Amino acid sequence: MKRILFVLVALSLFLGACGAQTETIPAVNAEDVQATAVSMAWTMAAQTLEAMPTATLTPTKLPTNTPVPPTATPLETATPVATFTPVPTATVEKAACDQPLMSWGGESAPIIVDNRTNEQISYISIHVSSTARGECGYVTANPSSFTVPIGCFYAYAGMTGKKNYSVGGGTFCINNPDKWILVIKEDQIVLKAP
Repeated sequence: MKRILFVLVALSLFLGACGAQTETIPAVNAEDVQATAVSMAWTMAAQTLEAMPTATLTPTKLPTNTPVPPTATPLETATPVATFTPVPTATVEKAACDQPLMSWGGESAPIIVDNRTNEQISYISIHVSSTARGECGYVTANPSSFTVPIGCFYAYAGMTGKKNYSVGGGTFCINNPDKWILVIKEDQIVLKAP
């Protein structure tokens, strides 16, 4: 009898130790997510610029110091040495893009948000990386619908509820003013064409 009691106590302690542990999830700070979005956008822009081909110097024939034998033929003139002028590469003005984009010169496209998570959207941060007119910056986004300029952007969403987390996606490029759908899932954001 004591042996069975000992086995039952040991088994209950073992099962109690293996029970579900609750994990504390840190709260999502909108400023931190926006700073992360900016950092990711600049990293992607820098990687794009690094991937661009650079100008290379085409070798030319240089004159040599070989003595010319005395002949009645005219001397060959030396080929001038080619000069290398680097081709300017595109640079991104970080300060110009690190601010709200309140208005833009081109067309706009409406975005409808489709929340496919079990959580509530606390914020959506949109970083426009470029428009057809070279504009960039942050666009204020409503958690249900908003408008962006035609161009390319990154999207980030903060979720609150049973779990607090953020999710991001991009680069998304819009090429027409039709209604687009931004689908927010637990692990990614997807843009659906009209």
